[in-house]
Amino acid sequence: MATVLEFAAYYIPWLDNALDLVVTPAAVVAGTLLGTSFLNIDSPLLSWGTGLMLGGGSAGLIQAGTSLLRLGSTATTGGLGNPVVATGENVASVGFSLLAIFMPLVGVIVLGLIVLYFVSRMIKKTKID
Repeated sequence: MATVLEFAAYYIPWLDNALDLVVTPAAVVAGTLLGTSFLNIDSPLLSWGTGLMLGGGSAGLIQAGTSLLRLGSTATTGGLGNPVVATGENVASVGFSLLAIFMPLVGVIVLGLIVLYFVSRMIKKTKID
């Protein structure tokens, strides 16, 4: 339900800007927690500091970029361009998610085709000789 509400909120200009005020700090915190959870460093200070720089910084940068894009759209078009920006973000989000799921499968298929090509070339070469 929360996803549907957030999805719809980005189509209402004032609500998407208000949502960005809440989501931006939350993105930094979530990125820091996620980044720190992957680090295997004995020093807590170094672990949390690195998690903040890598995970929190990356998440904050992406969130700030999208927030500024929506804010710029609101300022220049009076909010009329926000549905276009929101739709572009949603399409890109779904597209990149599908790409992340299917890219390993594509890689395995391409690798299999390359192996088959070289095996067939080796078989042809041994028949000719």
